[in-house]
Amino acid sequence: MINHIENYLDWLRKNMKEEVIKKGLVEITMPFLDRHNDYIQIYLQAIADGRYRVTDLGYTVDDLEMCGVDITTGKRYEILRRTLNVMGAQFDNKSKELYIECDGSKLAEAQHALIQCMLDVNDLFYLSSESVFNIFYEDVKKYFSESKIFYTPDIKITGRSGLNHHFPFVLQENTNQPERLVRISSNLTRAEAERFMFVWDDIYKMRPKSNLIILVNDTAKVNKNLMTGMTRFNSSIVPVRWSERDEKKNLFA
Repeated sequence: MINHIENYLDWLRKNMKEEVIKKGLVEITMPFLDRHNDYIQIYLQAIADGRYRVTDLGYTVDDLEMCGVDITTGKRYEILRRTLNVMGAQFDNKSKELYIECDGSKLAEAQHALIQCMLDVNDLFYLSSESVFNIFYEDVKKYFSESKIFYTPDIKITGRSGLNHHFPFVLQENTNQPERLVRISSNLTRAEAERFMFVWDDIYKMRPKSNLIILVNDTAKVNKNLMTGMTRFNSSIVPVRWSERDEKKNLFA
């Protein structure tokens, strides 16, 4: 039987690059793509007493601002703060850095969390100024509340790898449905679909009676192959187009 975790970790090892920039500062290139199709880079900076700062050196927010997206005020800033809080990251208003400080023993977990944080913050690019108050997460939360679909928000679950994974919503088991963990996608890309599959593969054997629902914002065209590919990977992954939420309401209720 194929060990998907080992295959994934082996792929990571083969496609990660590490370079010493200067004493106490290491650059790590990860095989995850941002919206420019550039590889994500993070930096490990040694600080006092055997502690480290894992940082993006300000790249994520600087890139958004260069593209005309201000995330330091208004609704976007609220989303930024929520994302940081969930992943245990911080934001330096002066340097624009997203970062996590930790002991050496927690470096792997901090790197994983910061990468997830960078990718989530990067997605704020797709929130145009005209739709800033129509953020997908808020739409989902409002829909659940108005439909009396009871949920637990912002849950972290540890997978077999020891890594923590964030789920914006968890729907409890009931007489008709198993426990359902919910992720949302405001702009489904191949890289994001691969992330969802890795997360679920890391968690599924620990929660074999659970399903993963992925709510996909389909106000723009969605790649059908990505939707079906996730279900082929694991039949307990259930992608749902946002436009079909009412006809598939039984999945949530």
